[in-house]
Amino acid sequence: MNSITVRTPATIANVGPGYDVFGLALKKPYDTITITKAKKTKITIKGIGKDDIPVDPELNTAGVVAKEMINQPLHIKLNKGIPSGSGLGSSAASAAGTVYAINKLFNLKHPTKKLIKQAARGEEVAAGETHSDNVAPAITGGFTIIKPNKNKKENKIHTTTPKPFKIVVVTPEHTTMTREARKTIPSKITLNQAKQNIYSASLITQGIIQGDIKKIGEGMQDTIAEPIRAQKIPGYKQAKQKALQKGAYGVTISGSGPTTIAVGPNPKKIGKTIQKTYKKHNINSKLTITQPGQGTTQTK
Repeated sequence: MNSITVRTPATIANVGPGYDVFGLALKKPYDTITITKAKKTKITIKGIGKDDIPVDPELNTAGVVAKEMINQPLHIKLNKGIPSGSGLGSSAASAAGTVYAINKLFNLKHPTKKLIKQAARGEEVAAGETHSDNVAPAITGGFTIIKPNKNKKENKIHTTTPKPFKIVVVTPEHTTMTREARKTIPSKITLNQAKQNIYSASLITQGIIQGDIKKIGEGMQDTIAEPIRAQKIPGYKQAKQKALQKGAYGVTISGSGPTTIAVGPNPKKIGKTIQKTYKKHNINSKLTITQPGQGTTQTK
């Protein structure tokens, strides 16, 4: 093979209380990535937000991981369906799809854990530090639980395939810089915050396993990252309140934001309510009704 094309999903990091631990792959949106053997390394980008993403291989997550994986020039074509700076793992998708494609194209036979570790290195470009809560589900699909590792050694990753359930995804048109958003998270928390997040994380995990959407929603409550990040997203607090009033079981921020996610009965009604609230703050947004999805797959 001289070329390979893969599809890589958007992902939700944290899913509320699971900061740097939980990740969830979505059925849509997704990126399509084509890797071709070439005489000179270059990156070309089309699709959503193409003008906001660097084509310099040293500054693009795909370029960074490609250089680390194999010493051969490549043409990396990114067709972006995941908006950058949205909190849906756009930079992670570029990195995850690239390592998966290179592994297949050159028959490297790297195990999944190694691919996740290699993709996570690309996240340093976007976030300033290595973390796997987006790249892991982007590669494996489903719901992932990642053991944090300060020493940057191979992470322990647990993956499960959730029973299908609807997820409301509302993406405001403004963006968030992951690197800056991560700096705002407190390094010290209270005992009560820890207990509340342990409870919420346990409830989400049980809900995922049982296919109980109400437990998943109730478990989305976060006392650590969300209160800080909510301050940077105009209209979010009001949108969350209105969605809960309309019957949502849970509402939270996807990753570093500004995308808002929710679960509950009548997802379209919940999504439209969130959109309407953002519109009152003069913010346009895109509504997607999706569900948990598979990881990166080869398309041709």
